[in-house]
Parts: sequence; structure tokens; C-alpha cells
Amino acid sequence: MQENTTDSSVTGTYCERLWTECFIHQDGSVYACCHRQPAILGNVLSDRLDKIFSGVTLRRLRMESLEGRLACYRDCTLARPEKREAAAEFTSLTVPYATLRRLKVLFGEACNLSCIMCHQQHRQRAVLACDSLIANVDLSPFETVEIQGGEPLFIPEAAKYLDYVIALQKRVVILTNGTLIDEAWAEKLARQATVVRISLNAATKHTHELINRGSRWERVMRGIELLRIERDRQQTSLRIRGHMTVVRENLDEIPLFIRQFPAFGFDGINFGFDRSVPLFLRDNPSQKLRLASEIEEALGTCGSHRVSTDRLKLLALVAPSI
Repeated sequence: MQENTTDSSVTGTYCERLWTECFIHQDGSVYACCHRQPAILGNVLSDRLDKIFSGVTLRRLRMESLEGRLACYRDCTLARPEKREAAAEFTSLTVPYATLRRLKVLFGEACNLSCIMCHQQHRQRAVLACDSLIANVDLSPFETVEIQGGEPLFIPEAAKYLDYVIALQKRVVILTNGTLIDEAWAEKLARQATVVRISLNAATKHTHELINRGSRWERVMRGIELLRIERDRQQTSLRIRGHMTVVRENLDEIPLFIRQFPAFGFDGINFGFDRSVPLFLRDNPSQKLRLASEIEEALGTCGSHRVSTDRLKLLALVAPSI
């Protein structure tokens, strides 16, 4: 197998994640991407991550990426379809472990809520062991560590690892439903987190509590407030981002979510969508056109750079040029 390629102009299926990112699933399986693609690279329950990172499987996948043959790329919602210019350090098939930048860890599916669109097993108690991660994952090259669930603050092993990462003064990213953020967590997250993403999934109390079953709007708002208080007290650069997974129940609240997110305490917002939504919009073209117009108007009332519209563009609710 050829070890290096010298052409830095890469088109088609170039994916930088194969050089810079690792995702560890709750069963210990290691991937380059949180979509569990393009293949299992190894398992941290039996091998050290630095050994997995230097394995033959990852070299093969990098070659496929550089040659335009990466199978998962065509349907990927994370990768950019436009031409990418790969830096020289990302055209080598074998690179040092030190090139890794982002680690994402999914600890399990346990959660204190039961959101209507979530397919995870909320009562599942199987989790990734914190001690195994500590033993087999050298965090020294990583700039950020993202902790995922379920609800990470509800999973003891995830909370324990989060404390470990914070103690090492690594920057952390966490996706949470916001219900368990108390004064102690607000202090720690404000100190070490770069981003706290909160799945609000609505712009009103009624819709939030309909979708995030088991949540209370006021409790989430209080969690956001605590984060802001601690960020101001410590004068850190924490960004608090709101997230809305678009489902049929909250479609009409997208424009209001865009208008109101600063009032909720968010620095910015982004979107995802349930797989049922594209078909619903296709079958309801008049609603789609009305909604797209309202979203465009809402974007004009706020700093559009604070609103990530990539997923709304995939739904054709936002024009590609916006």
C-alpha cells in the first residue's frame, strides 16, 4: 500500500475526521466519526487508542478518502460536498497520534427524559467504563473532549469521566438536556467547557414539555441561567448553544426559536431533524413554503452568524446562499 500521497487538492470524498478525530462508542468500539463510520478501527476495552490509531484499517480508509472511494461520504450529513483542499499533514496515510484533535465518547443511552423522537433505550444501564478509558486513552493530543449520552449528567460513569477530563484541564463539550445542571456543574462547565449544547427542542414551554417528556421548562431555563452566572463570574469563553431537533410537533416554532434564542440565554443555536420530517415537508408543500418564508424573515432579525442553518438547508427551508 502506498504510504503517502502528494496531491493536496482532494475532491469527492475527502474527510478530515480520518486524521483528526476519534469517536468511542459505549461498547468500546472506535470510529473516526460519531455516525459510526466508515468502519470499526478497534476497541479501547482491549487495546490502547494510540495503537488503534496507527493500525492498518485507518490507513486503508485514508487511502479510500484521498482516492475518492470513501463509501459513507455520499449520504453523510456532516461532510461538505464541495471541493476540499487537504493540508499536507492530512495527505499522509500514517501520521503521529499527536495529530488527533477531537475525542467524542458515547457512554450509554440512559436518560432521565424520554423525548418523543429519541430512539435510544432510556432505561438501559449498560455503560462504557470510565476506568477502561482512563487506562487505554492518552488524552494528551486532544484539544477537546466531547461527552455524550443519553444524558451524560445522568450517567455516573460519564459524570466521573467528565470530572477526570476537567481535572486534566482539557476543554470539554457536552450535549445535555439541561435539567441536571446545578450550581456545582455550572461552576465546572463554565471553567472548562468550550461549548455546552442544550437540547431545548422548542420555543415554548408547552411544546418543550410535550417533546422532552419528563422535563420542566423552568428547570432548563434555570440551568442556562446558572451557566451564564458562572461564566460571567469566572470570565471564561464558554458558549451556550441551543439545539432543536425538528419534528412535526415543533416545525412551526422554528422561526420563533430563531427570534427568541438570545432571550433564552443562548449564544447561538443549531438544528437537527427527525427522519420523518423530509417526507412530511414533501407532502405538505404549502406549509413548507410558508415556513421557509417565516424562517428567512426571522433570520433577518438576528445575527445570522449565530444560527447554524446547515440542517435547515438540507430540508430546503433555508436557501443554500444564506
